[in-house]
Amino acid sequence: LHARRLLLHAQQHAVRVLELVLDVDQEQHRVLAIDDAMVGRKDKIVKQFTGGIAMLFKANKITPYYGFGQLQAGNLVKVRQHDGSEVDLQGTNVVIAAGSDSIELPFAKFDNEYIVDNVGALDFTEVPKRLAVIGAGVIGLELGSVWKRLGAEVTVLEALPDFLAAADAEVAKTAAKEFKKQGLDIRLGAKVSKTEITGKGKKKEVAVTYADPEGEKTIVVDRLLVAVGRKAASKGLLAEGTGVKLSERGQIEVDEHCHTGVDGVWAVGDCVRGPMLAHKGFEEGIAVAELIAGLPGHVNLDTVPWVIYTEPEIAWVGKTEQQLKAEGTPYKTGSFPFAAIAR
Repeated sequence: LHARRLLLHAQQHAVRVLELVLDVDQEQHRVLAIDDAMVGRKDKIVKQFTGGIAMLFKANKITPYYGFGQLQAGNLVKVRQHDGSEVDLQGTNVVIAAGSDSIELPFAKFDNEYIVDNVGALDFTEVPKRLAVIGAGVIGLELGSVWKRLGAEVTVLEALPDFLAAADAEVAKTAAKEFKKQGLDIRLGAKVSKTEITGKGKKKEVAVTYADPEGEKTIVVDRLLVAVGRKAASKGLLAEGTGVKLSERGQIEVDEHCHTGVDGVWAVGDCVRGPMLAHKGFEEGIAVAELIAGLPGHVNLDTVPWVIYTEPEIAWVGKTEQQLKAEGTPYKTGSFPFAAIAR
């Protein structure tokens, strides 16, 4: 039964075991080509999610407008639709959930082929022999791990001297050991200063120049993933005179109830303060809906779980041991090795 489940799981991820169908480099033991079924399955899941939202809209009698919305004064939203037409929507309450965009580095502009963000890294049609990742955060580690498991030589360049500084120190130390066992080459204190696409045709490469405590170095890779974080998608979102303010980081300023200070205008998700996590934005949306309905609604950012979908997965919630120690807060620690669990 367990073997059948493994077989089914493998087939769902585009690995067919009746015969060898993956294009494999026999000497390097790495997958060269991505089966269409693998990318197709990813696209199918994305379509299923977005289609599910459309069905929820229909079931709850919500009218969608597709285009770019801009908040005007007086709780008016002007929508420039994809066909070029414009429509004005007036609301007693307006909830802004504009999301976020990938941060682009001035010396590593996205061309969506050789230098990519997280979306582009999911659209590769073949496994790059050499992949560099700028940033050892959540996205960099998740996608770097995926391509390493598919056979790429992955080098992760992290400007900070500490690995996973936001996580508990012991967790970060253990995770670093696991990633090293998997073959991820994580270089800390590596500050990238220049990238250059060289070569012609299918022989193009990306030269990445960085500096570490030993001096300036350059590595040459086939693809470069820039994963240095995300920024609020607030550009052009607010017209003059709305009264809604943006922080220095471009985030919409809100109070603890996600209210902007302008009557009837709220903001949630990646475009406001706090961790850029889907479940955090979801909870904020529920809280705002409850407040608009006259009910109590609140989100405690200190209890929002953080998750990194690597292998093994990493998760934590609340303050870390080092934070409590710095605050002088009494605490107790405990740990249990997963190796002791037979499953």
